[in-house]
Amino acid sequence: MITNKPLQFRNYKPTHLGLLPYYHQPTNVIGETEKLCQNIVNEARLHTKRITNGEGDLAELVPKKVNWDLKRDVEKKLRNLDQVYQSSINQIILKQQKKKKKKKKKKA
Repeated sequence: MITNKPLQFRNYKPTHLGLLPYYHQPTNVIGETEKLCQNIVNEARLHTKRITNGEGDLAELVPKKVNWDLKRDVEKKLRNLDQVYQSSINQIILKQQKKKKKKKKKKA
């Protein structure tokens, strides 16, 4: 199957003048990444200065607890376990009430 895609030169600059319109400047991914990293570092420094000057809240620096996702994942299982726990407590209470009734009947 033949597709009619436009001709593009990205890795090298063609020497023929007729092919120059198809030449595209390679993107500078490394430069963009470095700029992004530098912005992140600058924001972190600014935030640290705010905290040390007493302007910011120290709670912002505290990371989430390690188990926050564990709680989310286990929540459904805990609900099911809680239902089983409640039903077993109810059964124990019913057994105790039946024993009390039997004792009262024997005494009477």
